[in-house]
Amino acid sequence: MDEPLMAVEDSPKAEGSESASPTSQHASSRQRQRWAGRLSLRAVLTVPFLIQIGFAVGLTGVLSWYNGQRTVADLVAQLQDELSNRIESKLAAYLDEPHRINQLNRNAIAQDLLAARDLDAWEQHVSSQLEAFPSVNYVQWGNRFGEF
Repeated sequence: MDEPLMAVEDSPKAEGSESASPTSQHASSRQRQRWAGRLSLRAVLTVPFLIQIGFAVGLTGVLSWYNGQRTVADLVAQLQDELSNRIESKLAAYLDEPHRINQLNRNAIAQDLLAARDLDAWEQHVSSQLEAFPSVNYVQWGNRFGEF
């Protein structure tokens, strides 16, 4: 009962190949027995499971990080689009107001509501326009006679 119960079978060799000497087979068998004696059953069963768990946790972490990066990139793109749209609409409204004021002034002149030389009437009219359009800082009027 001194010998281990481990049996090692060699695969059949092709004809013409050299077979290993009995001494080298015996040395190889001893080496396997030493490794088998050093490894406990607990280690043999635990290590593969730990490797699998580590791989699963690592893979889950990598996938989570990747999906997080993709989600952040999508949110950034959405915010940039929303911000661009808001800026565009505010800028369009801001740049449209002076054109509306000019159109109102043209209409007032065309309907003879304001005379080109009546600067007091123009001052009141411009003052009311500044109140109606708070984003406009000033309205300047000049006539062909050089009066402002």
